[in-house]
Amino acid sequence: MARFEDDPRFDEEEGRSRYGQKASRAARAEAASSAAQGRGSRRAARASAAAGPGPANIQKLVEVEARRRVREIENERKKAKSLAKNGRIYTRFDPAEDVIANQKEKVSRGLWSDGSGTLKTFHQNTVQSASTGQYYYDVQNTAQAEADSKVQFALAYGHKDGKGSLGTNEDTATKAIYSQYRNLVLSPGDTQFTFKASGGGSKNSDDIYAITVQRARIREKLDPGNWEINLSGSGGTKTQRFIDDSGATTDSSVNAAGRVFNICSGSIADGVFASGSAEQYFGLVYPDLGIIVFDPDALDKSCSLGTQRATNTDNDNAQKFFNVISGSGVTNAGAFGFVARNEEEVTSTHFFVRVKNSEYNFSNNPTYTSGSFGDFYNVDFFKDPKSYITTVGLYSDANELLAVAKLSKPLFKNFNREALVKVKLDY
Repeated sequence: MARFEDDPRFDEEEGRSRYGQKASRAARAEAASSAAQGRGSRRAARASAAAGPGPANIQKLVEVEARRRVREIENERKKAKSLAKNGRIYTRFDPAEDVIANQKEKVSRGLWSDGSGTLKTFHQNTVQSASTGQYYYDVQNTAQAEADSKVQFALAYGHKDGKGSLGTNEDTATKAIYSQYRNLVLSPGDTQFTFKASGGGSKNSDDIYAITVQRARIREKLDPGNWEINLSGSGGTKTQRFIDDSGATTDSSVNAAGRVFNICSGSIADGVFASGSAEQYFGLVYPDLGIIVFDPDALDKSCSLGTQRATNTDNDNAQKFFNVISGSGVTNAGAFGFVARNEEEVTSTHFFVRVKNSEYNFSNNPTYTSGSFGDFYNVDFFKDPKSYITTVGLYSDANELLAVAKLSKPLFKNFNREALVKVKLDY
C-alpha cells in the first residue's frame, strides 16, 4: 500500500504512532529509574552489613551468649547432681582446697623391737659368737631359740696396736676394729680417738669400746638427748648411768661422721650429773650414725670393767663389756637397761576427702543388690540408701590405684550425713 503524506488519515495515525513511541520511552525511563533505585538500595544494604552491627546489637549478642552459657553450666550442675545421687565412684581433688603437700615433721620412736623405748634383757647369739666373736658380739632382745629374738645392736673392743687379741701381725681382731671405727667416724688424717677429760682438757686413747645400733632401727639418727645406757658397777651392786651432753650445750662438734656429743654421767630425767664442780666424761656419741664410743680408762674407773691389753692374748674385753651392760637389766635404784629412741624427718602430703550428703550413699558390693534387675537387697534402702565407708583409695589421672587408706572403723553414710576424711601420706 502506498502511503500518501497529504492524506489526513496518515497524519492521524502518524500522531498516534509518535505518541506511543513517547509513552514507551517514558515507561522505559521509569523502569530504569526503579532498577537504579533498587540497585542503590541493595548497595546501601551491603554497605550497612559490611559496616557491622551497631552497639545495641553487640550488647544483645553478648546477652544471648551469656544466657546460653549460664544454661549450659546449670545443666552440667544438674547432671553432676543426678550422677551423684545415682552413685559416685571418683571425686577429683582440688589442689588449692583439698591437698596440702610437703609437710615436714620430726618423729621420735622407740629404738628397739616393736617400737619399745627400753631394752631390759640382753642375750648373745651363740652361733655368731662362735664365728665372728673375736671381732664383735651381736646382742639380741630375747634368747636365740625364741621366735621373736632379733639383733638390737653390736658391741666390740678395739685397740690401736692390736692388743687384747690373738696374733702379732696386721690381722689382729682388735686392731681391725679400731681401724674400722677410726675410718668411719674420725676426720681424714686423724689416727687416734681423742676424748674430753673429766676436770678439763682432752686425752688420746689407744683403745675403745663401741656400740653400733642396728642400722634399720635408727632410721635417720639416734635421737640426741633421748638415750640412756646403764652399766652395772663394781660387783653388780651399783649402776652407772650415762647420757650425752646435747641438752647441756648448743655447740656440738661436726666432723666427717656428722654431729658428735660427749658422753657424760647422768640420766634423761635429771640431766647431766656433776662430780664436785666438774662434769665427768666417758666417750663420744655419733647420733647420725648410731654409734657410741666409750673410753676404756673411764669405764675401768667407774664400773671396775678390768680391761686387759696383753699382746697376742685373747683377753675377750668385748665379753666384759657385755657383762656390765646385761648386768644393768636388773632394776637398781630406778635405773635399768638401755633406753633409746630414734628420730627421723617425715615428709607428708595431706588429702582432704570431702563427702557431701548426696554422694557415696550406695555400694558396689555384690551383696548390696539382688536379682538380675539390681534391686536393693534391703528393701528399706529404696529412696533412702545407706552405706559404710571403710576405705579411701587414691588414684592417678589414668585411674591407677596408688595408695589405700583404711579408716579405724566403718563410717556410716546416708543422704542426711556428710563427712570429711583426712588422708596423710608419708614418704
